[in-house]
Amino acid sequence: MTVHKKAIKLAVFVLTGLLGLYVVIQNINPFGKVAAYSLATKGLSQLSPKDRVTQQDGVQKQTGDLIYFTTDFPTEFDEAKVTITFKNSTPNQQIHLGFKDEEKYHYQTKPIDNSSISVLGWSTIGANPVLYQKNKVYADTNEFLTTPPTDAIIGLLNFDRNNFTTESIRLNDYKPSDTLTVISSPLRGNTTMYVYLKDEPFRMWIKKQDLNWYKGPDPLTIKVYDSAGDLVYTQTQDDDGIADASKEVLPEKEIYVENPGPGQPEEGVYKIIFESQDLLIKEIKTNLHKIVFEGPLFAAGNSKVYKGAVENMEPLTLFSNALLLKALTLHNETTQSIRLNDRDFPLVKAHTTEVITPKIGEFTLTAPKSDVILKGIGYFAFTKEQFFLPTSYHFLNIEEPSDVQWADYIISNYKAPRIEGDWKVAEQTFDLAKAVPDKNKLSWLIKSPNLKESSGSVEIKDIEVTYTKKPMIKKLF
Repeated sequence: MTVHKKAIKLAVFVLTGLLGLYVVIQNINPFGKVAAYSLATKGLSQLSPKDRVTQQDGVQKQTGDLIYFTTDFPTEFDEAKVTITFKNSTPNQQIHLGFKDEEKYHYQTKPIDNSSISVLGWSTIGANPVLYQKNKVYADTNEFLTTPPTDAIIGLLNFDRNNFTTESIRLNDYKPSDTLTVISSPLRGNTTMYVYLKDEPFRMWIKKQDLNWYKGPDPLTIKVYDSAGDLVYTQTQDDDGIADASKEVLPEKEIYVENPGPGQPEEGVYKIIFESQDLLIKEIKTNLHKIVFEGPLFAAGNSKVYKGAVENMEPLTLFSNALLLKALTLHNETTQSIRLNDRDFPLVKAHTTEVITPKIGEFTLTAPKSDVILKGIGYFAFTKEQFFLPTSYHFLNIEEPSDVQWADYIISNYKAPRIEGDWKVAEQTFDLAKAVPDKNKLSWLIKSPNLKESSGSVEIKDIEVTYTKKPMIKKLF
């Protein structure tokens, strides 16, 4: 082989290696990467849809409850910092911002403006988090988190209850059951339940059935957390193979969950989360017998709404201790009156939440048509015998301005926007581990509940999104 041919081969080898290295670097980004976009530059779309946004003098005005924008998303970033400059002149108008985190319609949001908190006039301490006290009792946030009150309502605004000191709940005279517990009322959507066990294994059989109402796969992920809040088990059941919106229903699939290891699990309360959307949990069967659910609990035992998946109309019956109850139905055909003991509360309009204050302690709730979403301050069980309290604290997720009135304390990671002249500037940082981009674009949502109904508006001057991908060395160490 001549020197010339050897040189050509070497050159081709080097160029191929460099090209391969370039491709690896572009896809893996071992040194990290930063990408920034704004309304004034390419890579961030204008706000939409057009019938909910108007433009004047370089300012976009939101007039509908939900508006969207997209950004370029050329690689898998770890984090996003979003800065939004805006005016919010509507009293008590909340604004939330978030990114798409599921194949179907779902966004992970955080509050960027919550005037109902800002104007409370309560005593405040701390910075991250901030503790609001209707009557000042605690001197610092750490004292509150380690010894929270058991006789007051604790509002949570953008705050994870796992930040509170772990309780050691024990049920006196508890004994394992000789028979299996079967919950056959169909449930829909993300569901959280708590169980108690002692001197027994953790065994659970879950039947799931995909609805296929929306495009995309419909996996069911089951996560189990121990009393300390540590994830001790996870399992995912794949989609049924139908990824379109055909509404075709295939036979149920069963998932079996059992505690790992040769010994029995430790005594205590365990939290189970079912992460799902476009499917029904048709049955839960377990050897455990103390089982309660946390809201939102979406009961779906209606054969007219869920044709092919639910065979019979199954009235819903629950036992609860809720101090505050929110109820709504999503379908016109399931407007109904729900009964709490001997009192009726009508759900007269779909997509309208009814707020109920039972004031009767523990009660039995019945919904003759099922297909209701229930949440509030308290827990739900399918029988009185299954009911127990997984915590001695009373938590309320602050989701809208009216929720504030029920709380005695509010703890929050919400950071109020700063004021710059006539404008507010809000900043939020998002963990993008669950981001679901589409064709190298990531969809973002700006949500202003009831903005259209109040004839209000939000003026948006600028949006800046900075994506960061950490260097690989930082992920390894």
